[in-house]
Amino acid sequence: ALATLPVLAQTAPPPAGGDYMLEEITVTARKRAESLVEVPEAITAFDERRIETAGLRSLGEFSAMTPNININAGSGAGYPNIMVRGLAQAQGGEAPIAVVVDGVQISQPAFINRDYGDVAQVEVLRGPQGSLYGRNAIGGAINITTKQPTNELAGMVKASYGVADTVALDASLSGPIVADKVLFRLAGSYKDTDGRITNQTSGLKMDQGESTFVSGRLIFNLSDAWSLDLRGSYGKDKLGGLSAEVVSTAGWDSFKPGFFTNDPRQTDDREIWDVSAKLEHEGEYLTFSSISGFSKLDEVQTGDADFMAAPVLLQHVDLDVTAFTQELRLSSPSSDRFRWLVGAFYQNRDTDNFLDIPFDDGTGNPLPGPLAVSSHDVGRSKSWAGFGSASYDILTDLELTVGARYDEDKRTSVDEVFANSDVSSTFTSFQPKLQVAWKAASALNLYATYGEGFGSGGFNAYIAGPSARRYDAQTATNYEVGMKGAVLNGIVTYSAALFQVDYDNQQLFFITANPPSQNIVNIDRTRVRGAELELTVRPADGLQIAAGLGLTDPEIRSFAREPSAIGNRTPQATKYTFNLNGDYTVPLSADIDLRAYAGYRRQSSVYWDAANSLRTGPKDFVDLRLFLDTESWSAGLFAKNIGNTQYPTQA
Repeated sequence: ALATLPVLAQTAPPPAGGDYMLEEITVTARKRAESLVEVPEAITAFDERRIETAGLRSLGEFSAMTPNININAGSGAGYPNIMVRGLAQAQGGEAPIAVVVDGVQISQPAFINRDYGDVAQVEVLRGPQGSLYGRNAIGGAINITTKQPTNELAGMVKASYGVADTVALDASLSGPIVADKVLFRLAGSYKDTDGRITNQTSGLKMDQGESTFVSGRLIFNLSDAWSLDLRGSYGKDKLGGLSAEVVSTAGWDSFKPGFFTNDPRQTDDREIWDVSAKLEHEGEYLTFSSISGFSKLDEVQTGDADFMAAPVLLQHVDLDVTAFTQELRLSSPSSDRFRWLVGAFYQNRDTDNFLDIPFDDGTGNPLPGPLAVSSHDVGRSKSWAGFGSASYDILTDLELTVGARYDEDKRTSVDEVFANSDVSSTFTSFQPKLQVAWKAASALNLYATYGEGFGSGGFNAYIAGPSARRYDAQTATNYEVGMKGAVLNGIVTYSAALFQVDYDNQQLFFITANPPSQNIVNIDRTRVRGAELELTVRPADGLQIAAGLGLTDPEIRSFAREPSAIGNRTPQATKYTFNLNGDYTVPLSADIDLRAYAGYRRQSSVYWDAANSLRTGPKDFVDLRLFLDTESWSAGLFAKNIGNTQYPTQA
């Protein structure tokens, strides 16, 4: 059950009555406000209404309603596993998609998995976005906009209870400190669960945990033109750790009781600090923006290293990440015939990734003495970029856009356990973009795009050996045509795209036994051809239906390390994703509405290795929600994954 109680005031749910037409959504994909239907990009947008109706709060839940993208749990709380348009994330590598929160680009994948409960809008862009977002936007970008402080005092409290004694609490309070001049917003969330997955050796739950997240925001309207936006957040997790097991190939897709038999208790504890400042001047002829961000992560994972019931090996992982980012932008007014944007970006990031594997003393505690494996990697990354984009209306309905970005990322790595283990490399990339957009009719927009993307290279652990120490940057070249529009006076909106992405040096993760190491290597060339279709329709008052279909044909074209894999599907890539969801709001009285929601998602089979020898079949997921809404409170029931579909998220 979920209840929303009014603290002071709250925005009313969408009314059941009124015009059937869909509300227009404004997005900032090109770092300026534009209509979702008119912007020439493949974007899935989630406004506040859709987020609340579907109960979305994690990036994995947003991706489940987006074609050709999956975001699963990785090897811990801070390790997402992202796949977009056939490109999968390599564990220990960069995310193949840029994630931006209130204009601040998240600096490292460990910061991506967090609570997104106080969010106003999410935009998921697909296809390389290198010209504006730079390195690691090789597969796309996710723009997240949190809820703004309000000029009137308002608050919200939400509570839910579910299986495994799972309790979740959310609260927010917003209002003016000085009316119209200084506004504040405070938000927090708490979740505690006993867990549902049992360790058959210890009898303890593996996925139990407790999470707390708080955030604060201050907006200073300094003048008619100047504004300052300050934001800070803190998160703390005490969770069950890595749920992994050694299995036979025949038992790969089996999740029967007795599956997990690790002997020690798994733990994953982390703390995240994040602060940012955005100073902006909106003038008659140009807009200036300065966006600064600082983030820090401390995470410790402990548990099994042999992943079996026998007390052989343990592991202790200590990850510390500190990052500072700065972006400066100048842009012209959006109403000009010639629209331009130029900017510069800088990031300084320190990453300490320490892994110790001691022997198990038989009780789940480390045996004193030598370690089986020890790797204390200290990594540094200093990167900068310059970028620009210009759009010109050649004709009233014909737009030409040219963009470019140059990125330089200098990386160093040294293992504190071993002498003379230091290495360094500088990874650079020039990422151009050319786009033509034609407004063929009042509600029909066509576009064609050529764009490139870049994901930085890096270093494996020193214990991997000299030949495996360095892996190259991955690059993508995207060719895309698309159409977007509306019919029936806006009752139906649609978007469709056809694309081909050529990847060079796609990064692939695997584990070796001799030497014992987790490595990233490069697949020389891969090609992904695909299509995407999204449709939203409001056929009757209070009823809205949305569907999305993603198709890809990902193929390994060249792989010197494993020539027999040529022609195979790339690891973790789906052949298709399909989602269908609908919500219906009907008034029960003058003050109370009944709101029902149903969501369905199906994803194709995936292969987990380049040889295509390890396969997980297609999976189906169903969510249901039924709520009563008034202007001040809401209460109801929800169910996620009602078929209890289970699947591996890593191999």
